[in-house]
Amino acid sequence: MSNRDGDVTFEDLMSQMGVRRMGNRPTRSKKKSKRTAAKPQKSVQKKPPAPPPPPNQRTQQQRDAARQALQPAPQPRTQRPTASQLASQVEELQQQLSAAKTNLNAEREARQRLSLRLQQLESERDGAIGRAEGLQLELESQELQLNRIKRRLTNAEEPGSPRLEDVLEQRGIKGADEATFLIRGLLETRQLGDLLVRLQTDDPAALLHWLEDRVVLLCDAHHEMAPGGRSPLKVPKKRCEVCGGSDIKWAVRLFLDACLLNGMTRVSIVGGTPKHHRMLRGIVQHKGLHLQLAPTLSNRTPSQVRSDLENSDVVILWMRGEPAELAAQYQNGPTRVIVTEQGSLATLLVEVAERINR
Repeated sequence: MSNRDGDVTFEDLMSQMGVRRMGNRPTRSKKKSKRTAAKPQKSVQKKPPAPPPPPNQRTQQQRDAARQALQPAPQPRTQRPTASQLASQVEELQQQLSAAKTNLNAEREARQRLSLRLQQLESERDGAIGRAEGLQLELESQELQLNRIKRRLTNAEEPGSPRLEDVLEQRGIKGADEATFLIRGLLETRQLGDLLVRLQTDDPAALLHWLEDRVVLLCDAHHEMAPGGRSPLKVPKKRCEVCGGSDIKWAVRLFLDACLLNGMTRVSIVGGTPKHHRMLRGIVQHKGLHLQLAPTLSNRTPSQVRSDLENSDVVILWMRGEPAELAAQYQNGPTRVIVTEQGSLATLLVEVAERINR
């Protein structure tokens, strides 16, 4: 091909077609270089994007927008009370406080009056119990004398057995004081057993009832619980009329829990002697339990039976040798009735507690 000015060379054609010579880089012709040098192409350089400003160099507008977003919404301003309004409120509070103090003092005075009245009623109750026990003893003594008179009238034609006091009087021992000194002397000389062998009674039931009320069988732990006017006799724990060999405190706690947890706050115990009643009142004490004690079943009238049933949540019939027929008058009533046999106070309380919890 011609290399004249204005002609296209082979290398130019190959370069336009995108074909390069293997090995060496393609060389441009001098004419091409001159053309290229004659007409340089302007290269457009792109500016890199400006970096974001650091956080500490934010614009004032951004700072204002962030501050406005963080600020809480404005709350409506409340109007402050004036001095006169505050004084009025203070005066009203003082009046309320004064009225509350007055009511509190009135309640305290009423409580004190009720406490004094309760103490007075308890004292009257104890006095009434003491008088009732005295009347009971007097009634028993009169019944004993009446029975003796009846037997004498019935056996008037037959020679009756002489009384002990008549025999002692024939011996020259007159009155109860000399008889007491005699028995004490026989006891000290260990001769009382010989006297007891020779004694007989024409009314064993009356004598047994008398001994039941006047003599208390107690162990060493409860020897001091003998009521006044009764003779304590030390016996082993199993024969003790209070514990019977058991823990009396545990028995009382079991009885109280059974009554109170079952809603039985009015408890009537019918049976036993005045000595048992006194000991029961001494060991069974709780402000939430009203304990009512009544004498033996044989002396209860129909009106008293009806009162026991109507004024009690549970009636406990403590049978101590009475006929079982006497308990029938308490049956078919509106109140629960528990019948238990004779035993110690601990035995009574434990059995009643177990029967209530069934």
